[in-house]
Amino acid sequence: MIPSLTPEYLQNRLRTSGALPDGSVTAILPGDMGDDLIRFDALFSPDTPPTVPRSYIIKTNTDGFPKASCEFAFYANIAPRIGKLVSPPTYDAHLDEESGNSFILQADLSNTHSFAVTSDREPTVEGLGAVVDQIASIHATCWDQPFIQDDTYTTKRNDICDMAQAGDPADLWATTE
Repeated sequence: MIPSLTPEYLQNRLRTSGALPDGSVTAILPGDMGDDLIRFDALFSPDTPPTVPRSYIIKTNTDGFPKASCEFAFYANIAPRIGKLVSPPTYDAHLDEESGNSFILQADLSNTHSFAVTSDREPTVEGLGAVVDQIASIHATCWDQPFIQDDTYTTKRNDICDMAQAGDPADLWATTE
């Protein structure tokens, strides 16, 4: 289900999304791999615009974990509908309905972004305001829309507030059964 990471695959996904108007992907350079995250860099032909990302991630869910299918559904169905949503550019997403396994191909933002809150950095008023603005954008876009009535979005303890809580996601999901 996870695609082969070839220059042709990435070029096709970038071109389809409009992120690669000119140029071509010439090579894929493997990066770090974790249990559910694959990082890689891409090399491009000289005529590729400098705005095209050079680093990517594939988030994988090969255990059929329900929260991951919710993340897939968010990036596949909701994020594209919200004009000013601040989220990583997403170039491909696939969910196998039978197994619940999924993957999401996104730009790797780890070199340009950091966690807003860490054990060493407390939240700021501006940062919290930005979070509220993003949640309000999602809320306004989804209000009374038929697509949001899908069980993926309405299952108990599967809402955006719950997703933002600290803790082990498996513990959160286990409370619904």
